[in-house]
Amino acid sequence: MTEISATELALSVRFNRPIQNGPLTLFAVMRNEIYILPAFLAHYRALGIEQFVIVDDASDDGTSEYLAAQPDCSSGMSPIRFGMHVTISDPSHTGLSGRAGPIFKRVVPDHYLRGQHVLIADADEFLLLPPSLPRVPDVVALMQQRGWKSVAASLIDFYPETLEELGDPAAPADVSELFTRFGFFDAVPFITLTPGQQPAKTGETASERLFRLCGIRNVPPAFSFLPRWLNARLPWGVPSAAWFKTPIILYDGATFMVASHAANVPPPPEIMLAMAHFKFTGDTYAKIQTAIRLKAHARKGQKYAHYEEMLRVMEQRRLGFHGPHSARYTAPSQLIAAGLMTLPEQGPGGAET
Repeated sequence: MTEISATELALSVRFNRPIQNGPLTLFAVMRNEIYILPAFLAHYRALGIEQFVIVDDASDDGTSEYLAAQPDCSSGMSPIRFGMHVTISDPSHTGLSGRAGPIFKRVVPDHYLRGQHVLIADADEFLLLPPSLPRVPDVVALMQQRGWKSVAASLIDFYPETLEELGDPAAPADVSELFTRFGFFDAVPFITLTPGQQPAKTGETASERLFRLCGIRNVPPAFSFLPRWLNARLPWGVPSAAWFKTPIILYDGATFMVASHAANVPPPPEIMLAMAHFKFTGDTYAKIQTAIRLKAHARKGQKYAHYEEMLRVMEQRRLGFHGPHSARYTAPSQLIAAGLMTLPEQGPGGAET
């Protein structure tokens, strides 16, 4: 365990370019994302992002070199790896302790981008916006108007038509191809927003549906010696899967990320955006193996072991990804109709109220 101040942790990242406090910025932590990175950058540039600040966990697949060649990217590495356990020593951060990866999301934007609205996204998370708020600056303007410090988004699992498509390691040529190859989702809501409270989970994600279908259970360690078929019949729940995010946050010194996906300030209930979560692509098998080997994620990467087992069962039983509510994504209107995206009510003349 390493004890370090918030400033020291932020400064431990050696960025290749100065970070500007002013341009609309996306912040991410990532490792080995060359498969999806070109589409990721293109998607967010089209949404109005002007600067990318990337903390790179020692990528060795070309990610570092690709980022270095992008003039709007400030990227850098830290000797403190994402899976290392750190404790922040500042009295103002009492109790801030855990894996370095999520803590970077708190201290780096707070150090370099104080007072700015920052978009937080992992490399496989693509923000989807409605026609009334077509770009990130439009969302930020609404947040400023309403005094909102964060907004929530449904984190929607996207998947291909068949399991065989995960066997094609060729990277998508662009954003359009990414959505064409892996553009299906479950058109059912799973989040409820309540004033003054963090989002509540009220439905099932596609990952959880597939875990249930394949008999994958979140088995307590004390019972892990039992055969899988027996544990599948015991009353264990399915493994949890990421289901929401607060993708845009005003880093004002009092608002910040408290985990990989949540801000400390509850989001307003009037609006819920959406993020396409490309959990199942041609890079999935490689990512699972890396996560299991490095043990740098939560619970030492146990969730990736669950995904590995799920895909193995799907292959054995010749199962596909599709369920009763599967739909191919074509437009944000589908997400609104499915309850996965909500917008402020329109006043006279179409103005947001």
